[in-house]
Amino acid sequence: MADERKPMRLSVTVSAELNDWLDAESKRMAMSKSAIVHFATEQYRQMKTVTGSMPSMVDLMNKQDAEKMNN
Repeated sequence: MADERKPMRLSVTVSAELNDWLDAESKRMAMSKSAIVHFATEQYRQMKTVTGSMPSMVDLMNKQDAEKMNN
């Protein structure tokens, strides 16, 4: 089920160097700095979700390997 809540505005302070980079990327990609930050944040969230589940995946693989060795 899709989340029907309205998007939330977020104010963030970045370094001058990062702002310069965002300005350049914004122009190069023809998209807003907000869209770039949104995309980067979403990518980070997905990466954390995947890497957070890796220990349980490794445990499962080790268990399967052990079962194969016992058979």
